[in-house]
Formats: sequence, structure tokens, C-alpha cells
Amino acid sequence: MIAQNQSMLVSTTLSLTIGSFWLTQPANALKLEPITTVPSDSTSLGWKLEGRAGVFGGADYEFAIGQNGAQADNTGQVYWDWENDVEVNWFLNWDGTTALFSVENIDPVSYSVFPNSDAVFEGFSLFTVAKTETGFVEPETEIEVAVNQVNGITVDQIFSKSVAPSNGVDLNLLAWTSDTLISSLTGTARMRWNTLNPNQAQARSRLDFQIVGFDLDSTPKTSIPEPSSALSFLTLGVFALGRLWMKNKTVI
Repeated sequence: MIAQNQSMLVSTTLSLTIGSFWLTQPANALKLEPITTVPSDSTSLGWKLEGRAGVFGGADYEFAIGQNGAQADNTGQVYWDWENDVEVNWFLNWDGTTALFSVENIDPVSYSVFPNSDAVFEGFSLFTVAKTETGFVEPETEIEVAVNQVNGITVDQIFSKSVAPSNGVDLNLLAWTSDTLISSLTGTARMRWNTLNPNQAQARSRLDFQIVGFDLDSTPKTSIPEPSSALSFLTLGVFALGRLWMKNKTVI
């Protein structure tokens, strides 16, 4: 079952200067448009952010950033004990070389991409999965990831959510493009369960979200601002990604 999610066109007329990692945004700077899948001619920026149920108490990480998220070659790991139905605030910045990620008041972790490319951050995908499995994830367990700000500008209804079915897997993928180059994303992540705490049950990637940014290849690369800011998230269409996840995902 593919969960139904809401998405909407977001526009703003805010004009503000955002801290040292963010760009100055002119009036009418930001418009996000929902798309059904990442365009086939887009380019990944070479890294993935992943959040998962993990393992309670620091035995295994809950957030990771790297070439393959929480699978391999990750250079940044965050240990976090999930609380039921409590939102976790996160922040992500991309400066053209390094993706910097932080959760609440924990020291940021990062991943640098080499060799550098001239790709710019023009869109992102949000992916969630909830896999029902006895002893790990009970039915109706939820995972949700939301983006609340882009370049420091508040946006609404930008999220992906999966709810564990009575049997099987709920996969969900949504994507958005921006008419303004993106330098940062700020948002929340949340898990909710009835009886079985998936963090304490060591559910790991059975309850999982991923964020990836991409570059639309049609954009002239001379438009990259200084300082450059772009985020990357390698993604496929929801059905293709679902099949790939089911086929190749090893819960670790």
C-alpha cells in the first residue's frame, strides 16, 4: 500500500538574510512544486541522509549521512533514543562540497563529496518505509519526516509518512522542485507506536526515512551563487524504489 500524502505549491514573498550557512533571499524568492518522481535527467549530489528506528541506548545509530545513508561509507552518525509521538528537530546544510546535518542539540555530523561537481541543489525527495515484522515493528506504527523551512523560509505540507500495515510494507516517496537554489532544509522527524517501541526492539531500518537532494540538469551552471549551497538525495520513482528496497535492503 502506498500511503496517501498531501503536497501543495508553496510560495513566499519573504526577504531575509539567513545566517552564515544560508543565502540572502530576494522577494518572491521561493516556490516549491510537488512532482510525482525525480526527473530522469536530474543529477545526484552524491550523498544521502537516513533516519531509522535503530537500537535503543547507543548500541546502533539512528541517523547517518553519507554516500548511502545508513548502509555503508557513512562518515556521520547520530545516536538518538526515540520517544513515542515526540518530534525531533533536524537541520541540513549543503555548501557545494559538504553536507552538514544536526539533530536537536547534538553536535553536527557531515559528509564531503569528492571530486566536486558543478551540480546545484534544486529539488529534494522524502522517502519513508514502515515494514511490519513480529518482534520488531507492530501494525499501525508510524514514521514521518517533514520539511518546515527551506533557506530559512517557512513552508507547509512538505512531508512523507508511512504506517505499518497489518502485514507487509508501506513505502512512500514524494519529491519537490524549487525555482530558487536551495542551501538548507530544516524539519522534524517523528515515530509513533502503540505497544512495541521499535527503537527498543532493535527494528533498525524496518522503520526508516531518507532525504536526498538533486540538480535539474537543464539549469545553466553559471547560475550557482556565492557561497554555493545545494543538497543531494539520490532517488527513484516510488514503485522502482519500493522494488529496489524490498529486493536489496539488508537490515543491519
